[in-house]
Amino acid sequence: MTQRAGFIGLGNIGKPMAIQLARSEFATVVYDINAKACEELAAEGASVASSPAELASQCHYIGICVRDDADTFAVLDGAQGILQTAKPGTVVAIHSTVKIDTIRKLAEIAAGKQVTVFDAPITGGAHGAASKQLYYMCGGDEAVIRSVEQYMLTSGQKVVHAGELGSGMKLKLCNNLMTYLEFMAVHEGMKLAKASGLSLDVLKEVTSGNGVLTPSMKMIFDTKKGFDEETFAQIMTGFKAVAIKDLSSALDFADTLDISLPGTGVCREMMKQVFGRG
Repeated sequence: MTQRAGFIGLGNIGKPMAIQLARSEFATVVYDINAKACEELAAEGASVASSPAELASQCHYIGICVRDDADTFAVLDGAQGILQTAKPGTVVAIHSTVKIDTIRKLAEIAAGKQVTVFDAPITGGAHGAASKQLYYMCGGDEAVIRSVEQYMLTSGQKVVHAGELGSGMKLKLCNNLMTYLEFMAVHEGMKLAKASGLSLDVLKEVTSGNGVLTPSMKMIFDTKKGFDEETFAQIMTGFKAVAIKDLSSALDFADTLDISLPGTGVCREMMKQVFGRG
């Protein structure tokens, strides 16, 4: 088997991750249904496969960053999926934010073909991938993860082993709900300040100085301040959908643990306002 790294899913975050991999010393093969994105990766030196199966026939390590659980199942176990051609010993990292049960099911299916699957969601966004500052949160066999971490570190500053299979996704859900609660705090703080006639610049000065305004909160603060509500809502349409999906996943997981996350529930309902009008 040719020793190449593969990457499937060239979307908002996946594309800069794949670009960093292609720019590294590792020979890289990519796949996406978006032909233009594939052309961009080809320009960076990557080979382009016609299907996940073709990609898997050439690669011993594969990263997956697709939209949701259904896409992840299709890419790995579909008719033209990775497992149709993957050689024994292939390692697959799932970067998409999916259900923990999805990770476990796919790992079990893959193990039947001597392929190892582990969860490796990321935090840091597209800008983090472009600047090689992502954090990878991994769940699974630590020895396997360490054996392939060099591929993740092409776009990351740290590969964190969170524990057993599924632990990376658990960590991702915790991280995301904390982030969205921060965004809700920015939204309501700015709303109160504006309604009361307070300068947003003064609010930013104080909350930046005292440490209340984190870097991620500052990003939302500056974006909300820099655009009118209509434009901001248009810019954030995709972010809103992802936020609702991620918070729903956190709430579903909390239900399986028989715990209540009331703040997270409120936050999910607030996302239409935080990323939209009002």
